[in-house]
Amino acid sequence: MSTFHTHKRPDSSKAMLKHYGFAQPWRVRFWPLVLVVIVVIIYLGTTLTIELADVLNPPAPGTGGAAAAAENRAPKGTTVAAAVLTLGAFVVGYHQWRAARRETSMERFYDRLNIANDRLAALEGVDSFHMYVFSELDNLEYVIEKYRLGYMSPDQALRGLKTFQSRLNGHKGSEFREFALEALDRAAYSQYTGDVVRKVISAETRSGEG
Repeated sequence: MSTFHTHKRPDSSKAMLKHYGFAQPWRVRFWPLVLVVIVVIIYLGTTLTIELADVLNPPAPGTGGAAAAAENRAPKGTTVAAAVLTLGAFVVGYHQWRAARRETSMERFYDRLNIANDRLAALEGVDSFHMYVFSELDNLEYVIEKYRLGYMSPDQALRGLKTFQSRLNGHKGSEFREFALEALDRAAYSQYTGDVVRKVISAETRSGEG
């Protein structure tokens, strides 16, 4: 019996992914909030600096007094708000640009990997079942990396994880598990992928024995 169907609840996608080793760095989870906080802090800090400057440097007598100072602060506040918003928009845009570049690079890497795997599978003497296992590991690693970088929702990532789990219980499931563990050491899969694969295989093995 699949361990996913036994324990999964509709709202537990993130918890299930975390249980099997899917992780997201704090900067992926909280970066938008951090950006907002930084912009607010800059705005408040700049506004407070202007106010303190006005208090510490009061207008000279005969220059209009408090009324003139209040009028001068208004355009200053507007200028500060516009500058902070511009800075915030630039930072957000730069972050999105870098994220798009990372995603594009990752997509190209896996596209080329698929091409290489297809050419390798076409060679004489290459075990087609082994290539099938490699392709499933590549697919899982793709899901892991997309989720880790924040490019895939928890529900989509969980679907990818369940797809890999189904391979362990499908045709030649025991052979699939055995070679998948062997392939982790033979190929340059990431540590994240290795941790997830080992946890899933361990859980499914225990489930089968039970």
